[in-house]
Amino acid sequence: MTSLSLHLKMQAENLYNSWIPSSGNYANKFLNAGTGSNIFVKKQDAFIALTEGMTGICAEVAEGKMKEPFDAFDPQIVESPFSGNSVTDFKNNIIGAYNVYQGKFVEDGTAIQDLVKLRNSSLNALLEQKFTAAINSFDAITLPYEQAIINQRTQCQNTMNAIAALSEILNDQLKPFVIANITD
Repeated sequence: MTSLSLHLKMQAENLYNSWIPSSGNYANKFLNAGTGSNIFVKKQDAFIALTEGMTGICAEVAEGKMKEPFDAFDPQIVESPFSGNSVTDFKNNIIGAYNVYQGKFVEDGTAIQDLVKLRNSSLNALLEQKFTAAINSFDAITLPYEQAIINQRTQCQNTMNAIAALSEILNDQLKPFVIANITD
């Protein structure tokens, strides 16, 4: 356990350090998108990566972490069956995607949302509505997920549907918006 704990601590520190803006790390490559980043040659590449990341987390939660145990009717394959925190973890993943859209972290910053608000307020309103609906849908699941897939199937399905609707807007409307409006 000690070795595992030390390894986990080291991995967490490495991840944290990779996002501190200094030369050569991932954060710096992201911040320098379009002006010297070897990962994000254009600013558009960075914004597309953010958009695809939000879409990806929606798919991971709704189509993987939730749907697989739901379809199998198997509490044992829920991601965290012993913690009883799976619903909270799933919800926090979607909140994290929303925070990316809004530019919220330790300090609020400029975000994709700022550009969307400026150039397409109806798309922003739709994204706000879909994020809010997906996040709030988790509140109807009042049991641990390993129990909810048996006893609250409608609530679980409604949440997966709300996340799928959000994912569709992110992929079918936000991503084309980013491609059309960020060209450098």
